[in-house]
Parts: sequence; C-alpha cells; structure tokens
Amino acid sequence: MNARFRSEYIDIARGIVIILMLIGHSGAPDIITTLIYGFHMPFFFILSGFLYNREKWEEKGLKNLVVSKFKAYIIPYFVLCGINIGLELIYDLMSGYSFEEFSQEGVRSILWALYSYSTKARMGTSVPLWFLPCIFLSTIVVWAVFKLRSRAAKCLMFMAFWGVNLILGALKSPILPWHIGIALIGAGFMMAGYYIRKVLDNKDVSKVMSGNPHFYVGFMCFLFSVFFLCTVATGKVDINLRKFGTYPGLFIIGSTCMSVFVLLLSRDVIGSNRVLKFFGRNTIVLMGFNYTINYYSKIFWQKSILRGIVSYNWIVVCILDIVCCAVLIKIKKRIDMHKALSTAS
Repeated sequence: MNARFRSEYIDIARGIVIILMLIGHSGAPDIITTLIYGFHMPFFFILSGFLYNREKWEEKGLKNLVVSKFKAYIIPYFVLCGINIGLELIYDLMSGYSFEEFSQEGVRSILWALYSYSTKARMGTSVPLWFLPCIFLSTIVVWAVFKLRSRAAKCLMFMAFWGVNLILGALKSPILPWHIGIALIGAGFMMAGYYIRKVLDNKDVSKVMSGNPHFYVGFMCFLFSVFFLCTVATGKVDINLRKFGTYPGLFIIGSTCMSVFVLLLSRDVIGSNRVLKFFGRNTIVLMGFNYTINYYSKIFWQKSILRGIVSYNWIVVCILDIVCCAVLIKIKKRIDMHKALSTAS
C-alpha cells in the first residue's frame, strides 16, 4: 500500500475519533457519550499497534525504543501539563488566592502531574493527557511481549493483563503511577492493532473487500451492529478510571469492531478530507487543551452577554472546542515555521 495514502487515511481516522472525543467531553446526551466511550480510547491504543514497527524496534533494541517514545510522549506530556498548570495558577491569582494558597496549589498540581493521577480533582484541565505516559508504558510492554515466540503465551499474557486490572478494580485500588495497570490493557489493544493491520493489508482480503461491494457493506454493518449491541449491553466505560462496564469481554469485542469500522471507513469510503486530516495530524493539541478550553470558555460564557442569548450546551461546547483548537494549531504551526527559519538562517 502506498505509504502516503496510508498516512492520509490514518490521519482521517484519528481526526474522526479525536473530534468524537471532544463531543464525549462536552456533556453530550448519555447515549452519545456511552457510544463514544465504548471505543475511543481502545481505538488510539489499537491505532498505535497498527502503526507499530516490530522489525524496526527489534533491530534497534529497547533502549532506542524508550528514548524515541520518551521524546514522542513524555516530553509533550510534561510540556502540556506545565502550560495547563500555569494557566490554572494565573487564574487562581486573579481569583484572589493568597501566596500560601497559590504555592500549595502549584506544588500539589505538579506532584499529581508527575504521578499522572487523572481525575479532575487532582489534575484539573490536564486530565486527558493521562494517555501519553500510559501509551509510553504500553509500547514498552508490547516490545517485551513480542519477544515471546509462542502465540499461546501472548494470549495468556493478554488475559493476565485483564485479570490484574479486574482484580485492582474489585479491590478499588487507586490509579497507579502513569496508569501502569491500564498500560497492560493498552498493550493488549496494541497487539490487536498490530495483527489487524496484517489482516487488512493482506492482498486476498483486500481483493474480497474491493471486489464485492455487497459483502463490504454487509461487513461494515456487521461491525457497527456488534459494537452497538456490545456497548448498549455493557453500559458506559471509562478506561482512565478503570471502569469497564457490566461485561468487560463485550467491551473488548465492541471497541475492536468499531476501531476496524473507523479504519475501513477512513480508507475506503472517505478517502480524503482536509478538515479531518487537519485535526488528525494535530491530536496532541486537542488532547492537551480540550479541558482547558471547556473550563475557561464556560467561565467566559457565564460572565458575558451571550449567557442570556444562547445556553451553554454541549453543542456550543463542541463548536468552541473545534474553533479554539484550530486557532491553537495554526499558532503552533507558525511557531514551528519560525523556529525552522531561525535554525536555517
């Protein structure tokens, strides 16, 4: 498959799901939120596995993998947390906090960010960033699991990962540092993504899918139906808080089916979409500032004349999120361009 085409449809798939994430965080109706939470985080783990280059990292080794992924995930995590904490502290000062309260809040925010304890009470507007240290650990786990040559051993390892998390959930264990427990589940989804790519890239499979439109439509309907039924049966999940719904097994099946559905939809149906590619290539911005925009836009809305004209509902929240994130992405690109020109000169 053409590398450029793969990059484009992957960006489109990312764009679809990151916008759905914004909707899920906007206070949308329960049925919409339940459906989005039923697959959006597994999708990002599956996509990471889909793109995981096993041969490259087996050749380069664990040290190079850790260094590369640290730069890709952990440095942006701390930079974005730092920006969000800075904005929160500035707002605290403007709200009349004393120096002692300001100092305590600053230290508290920094410590919880180092831990990555992703609840609003502890990490505030940085909550969505929990995924970055988690996927960092998941990638390391995947590298280690792929050292096992036996597929049976890998399956047993995947079951053990889920077992650990179900036990931790039953014991009502607090969130572990950097979501170590969830990283094990994320590794399982990554492994699924790795093998999904092999299936979708198979020439015989592609021939069947492209040569039989009725089969393709039927298969897509099947994937979505399985996802819908599994999600409705399971109820709302939240991986971040280790809430896997009534039937964790159905959650795994449903989220995997929907992830494949989005990938196929992006590759075979949508094909090209500038808006989705734009957001798909800049998911880190939406992840980093989604809660920030929601928090401060609500304060602004409540103090402006807009409050009496339009209610601050989930649709307004989504529009503000998308517009503000688009502006931030443009600013980021300008800064990156300026740095590149400065370096070149």
